Amino acid sequence: VAGDGVPLLLDLMFGAVALRVLRAEVLVLARQAGLPDERAGEMVLAVHELAANVIRHGGGKGRLRVWQPAGALHCQVDDGDLIASADPPASLDPFPELPGHGLWIARRAANQMRAFSGPCGTRVTLIFKLPVAQ
Repeated sequence: VAGDGVPLLLDLMFGAVALRVLRAEVLVLARQAGLPDERAGEMVLAVHELAANVIRHGGGKGRLRVWQPAGALHCQVDDGDLIASADPPASLDPFPELPGHGLWIARRAANQMRAFSGPCGTRVTLIFKLPVAQ
């Protein structure tokens, strides 16, 4: 269950070899939720960029959780054990000075992005609004 009481659609631990599986799972969930193909592709790209950052900068493995409260898909990527952290997380710089543009791509693709970093890891949540049923 996600933090807001909504059941998880996906809870996936990943490393470098699992990125293809991660992308495939996210694409299936995006399409099932009703995102058009182009928007589903943007969601896959954004989640992949976060996962790639975890692998490159965050210890090589992470966790993806996806849930669907009313009107949106939430994709949360963690690179550590934030629950074990005793300190409150601090907001990340809006444009960290790291090589590449993974966070920038994710921020541009999602309707909303929340990023927190603490002594035990980083958590980024992307929110993708779903089309309104007609």
